[in-house]
Formats: sequence, C-alpha cells, structure tokens
Amino acid sequence: MGLSHLWVFSGHPFLTALLKCTAIVPDEAGIMTSGQAMFRVGTFLIRTTLILANLPAQTKGYVTPASPTGCGGNLTAPSGGPITSPNYPSPYGNNENCEWLITVPAGNTIVLMFKRGQQLEEGSDFLSIYDGASDSAVELHRITGRDSVINVPSTSNTMFLRFTSDKDLPQRGFKFDYISRTLNDSAQNECGGYRSGQSGEILSPNHPGSYDNNLVCTWTIVVNPRGYIRLKPKIFILERQRDYLRVYDGGLGFNGILLGSYTEDVIPDEIISASNIMSLVLTTDFHQGYTGFKIRFEELFLPEGECADPGFPKNGYKNGDNFTVGSVVTFGCNDGFTLRGRRNLTCLTAGVRGWDTNDLPVCKALCGVHITGRRFGVVYSPFYPDAYGGSMNCTWTIEVESGRVKLTPEMFSVHKAWQTAWQSTTETAAFWESTLVCAMNTSLLNVHLETQ
Repeated sequence: MGLSHLWVFSGHPFLTALLKCTAIVPDEAGIMTSGQAMFRVGTFLIRTTLILANLPAQTKGYVTPASPTGCGGNLTAPSGGPITSPNYPSPYGNNENCEWLITVPAGNTIVLMFKRGQQLEEGSDFLSIYDGASDSAVELHRITGRDSVINVPSTSNTMFLRFTSDKDLPQRGFKFDYISRTLNDSAQNECGGYRSGQSGEILSPNHPGSYDNNLVCTWTIVVNPRGYIRLKPKIFILERQRDYLRVYDGGLGFNGILLGSYTEDVIPDEIISASNIMSLVLTTDFHQGYTGFKIRFEELFLPEGECADPGFPKNGYKNGDNFTVGSVVTFGCNDGFTLRGRRNLTCLTAGVRGWDTNDLPVCKALCGVHITGRRFGVVYSPFYPDAYGGSMNCTWTIEVESGRVKLTPEMFSVHKAWQTAWQSTTETAAFWESTLVCAMNTSLLNVHLETQ
C-alpha cells in the first residue's frame, strides 16, 4: 500500500482551519506494518487504525472386472492402484456404471489418494464414495466437474465407490491409489480425516507449527442422525486471501451447502449445521504457511419447538434469548460500526434453519460518516480491524450542539514519510510519547483520511 494522510479540520473541510499533530515515529528499522489511533472529542472518542500492510511404491490390488468395459471390481490388497475411469486419460464412455469395493485388513482404515486434475461432466457424471461396503453407508464425497479433492479417508476397513456417466459429453475421468493404515496412525492434525462422537477437535496439519504449501485437506464430521454440529474455533490464523477454510453443511460434492469461506483471522465464533454431517476443506497456495487452526466440534440437540441460537455479528451484539417459534431477536453494533443487513430475525419453525433468514447482519467500519447529537462514541478507519483499502477518500464529520470539540489520539502511527500529517492555525497541538491532543473551540469537526 502507498502513503496515507489523515487530516483533521476545525469546521467544514477545505473551508476552515486544518489542524496538524505529529504522528508516532516508526521503529528503528523504519518499517511500519500497522498502527492505531484513538481520538477523544470532548467526551467523544474516536479510534482509527491505519494498517500499511503488507507415497512409497505400492502393491497392485487385484481387480475383478464387473462390467463389459472392464471397470469396477473388488480390491483386497493392503494398498493398491492406480485405479482409473475407463480409457483414462482418454475420455471414458457414455452410460458407464462402475462399482469398486475396497477391503483392507480388519482394524485398518483406507485413504484414497487422487491425482490432481480429475474431470467429469459437471452435474451429469459422478464418482460417489461411501464409508462402508455399500451405498447404504455414509457418503463421504461425490466428485463431479473439476473437483480438487486429493485425499479421502474412511473410518472402517471398507469403502464402496460407484462411477456413473450419462449418454453424452464424456471427459478424461479420474485416477487414484489407496493405502491402508492402522487406527493409531490417525493423528488429530493430519491433512483431513473423519470425525465422529459427541465432541472432538480438528487441527490444521503441523499445528501449532505452520501448515505446508499446496494442501487440499478435507475433514468430515458425522454425529447422531437426530443431532446437529456446532463448530467453535479456538485458534484461526491463515494467510490472508491466499489460504482458505471452507465449511459445508452436509457432505462435499452434489449435496453439500457452503456455509462460509474464511481466511486470515476472520471466522464466526460459532458455526452450526442444519444436518448431522459437516465438511471442512482447507486449501493452501505455494506462498507461505501460517499457524493454522484449532477448532472444536460438538454434537448439538435442540429443545423441541425452538430455533438454534443465531449468534451475533462480530463487533456487535444480540438482544433476546428466547428462541421459541414466534420469538424475535434484535441485533446492533458496537460504537464506531454500522449495521448492514437485517436488524431483526423471527423464529418461524423449529430447527437450525428455522429463522426467517439464515444471513446474520454484519457490523462494518465505514469510509466516513456524519455524526450528530451525541456526546461520545467511537469511529474506526474503513474495514477495521482489517486493513483499509488503497485510493480511499473518507471524511468523518462530528457535530455537537454546543461547546467545544476535543480530539485526543491515544494511539496513532503512519508511514515514516508522513510523520507530520496534521496542521493547526487556531490552537497548538501538544505531543508526548504515544498521546496526542488537539483541542478546538468549535462545535463542528471533520476528520479526513486519504490513502494511495
């Protein structure tokens, strides 16, 4: 990000006096990656944050052909592969129906390892993967289109797969190997896996160390068919806008519903499913690994006739703790943030998705506002606590009925080239350590932020 200015005007901007106060000097290296400013206007508090950022050889499994095209069969070797769609990497045929049953020694589990770049006709051709010996078991994943799944683990010593294609547009298909492993090999912070039970934890690979580059890790959580799943992130730090954790209600593929895609340190305090299955997918790029995450899951049962607790927006709050059918909850934002979205939710029917909307409002720090009729409050720079954007031009106007306006930056830092970004022609501004006071004999104050 380029250089930034923060201007404070006594009265209307560009028509009255411009106040100037000295900013905090960066560290000895002259590098400033983030800064905060907190101002007090009379009893009116203003905060701004300026962020100037920046597998071993495997034994072939024996396959018994189960269709005229030679696809499908029973695989019984401890590890095996490669297993492919018919004619791979050339296009498979139309109207394919192939089934594989993988069985490894009792007490072991199975991991399917797919080659990147599998491609099926989107929405018409499918590879369905089940956690058991038939399609009556839990479906772990359904591949269609250009799916990026790499590893699919089981919870038992059997897996059942079915590949079907329709009458046209065949694609190159898929290729995978499989290995067996003992239950003791299943570490909490491996890349993907299967979780069940009343509660547990999911850790990113190597946590609390840094996760690796170029990962695609999938976790599937399954609880009692009458229950729901609640996620509670305890630690969450991913590389911003490069690495993501995507959370789905249900299994992945055709029947999964995306609940959210999260990066950096931004994730809700709670995420609740509407079914007894939840899937989490971590994708990382080639750039840099971070600490990752530690997420606790819990099995949740709702009282009969109630909606689930909807939670509350970050930097905001919720009024109302009655979630019975017909009840209403109201949301608001902390000082300095503005509500965007529905202020009220009504419980229409019992269940996790029983509210009249599934979208919580959000509380945002805006690029400038006009504040009147208040004696105190808080103002943040745009997108706080995230970095503000470039090429912004924001003005906050603070107007009181009478008396003078006093602005006190309690924390403030800018790029070294702009150590002096304030000017006063009416009163002097005193500076000491990290505290800055600008006092104005006026009832109207404008704060102006420019970024490049």
